[in-house]
Amino acid sequence: MPSGSADTQHLIERVRSVAAGGRYLVVERPYGFDLTVDEADARSADRLGQQGLEPVVTHRVRVDEAAHELSITDVSHSARWDEAAPDGEGRELVREAAQTLGWREQRGRDRRVSFAVAGIAAAGLLVAALITLVITLSG
Repeated sequence: MPSGSADTQHLIERVRSVAAGGRYLVVERPYGFDLTVDEADARSADRLGQQGLEPVVTHRVRVDEAAHELSITDVSHSARWDEAAPDGEGRELVREAAQTLGWREQRGRDRRVSFAVAGIAAAGLLVAALITLVITLSG
């Protein structure tokens, strides 16, 4: 699935190049691409008798071609094999490839929403504490 402009294709090819020979697989998506542990490696390791569920993270990379920015969202699932790649390894692979091509990382939508909700909750708690304090002091 082609993901857009030549810049995006160049980024995808750069990440593929950096990931080549490793345990990662790059899959093009309409929003950019996913970088995940190659499940074929996971299945072959499982056939050799290694057991246990390991967390596997897919790094969903959304590109904003106009701003030349990207966001990385981690999507976690489990796979049966003995050596899942550390979560941060894939993120760093994408970041380094993107930086060499002049892309900037922005916070993902989920992270921005989480910070906004946390801020609103903190403000609500502060208001409740102030109201309680005023009622206690005046009564």
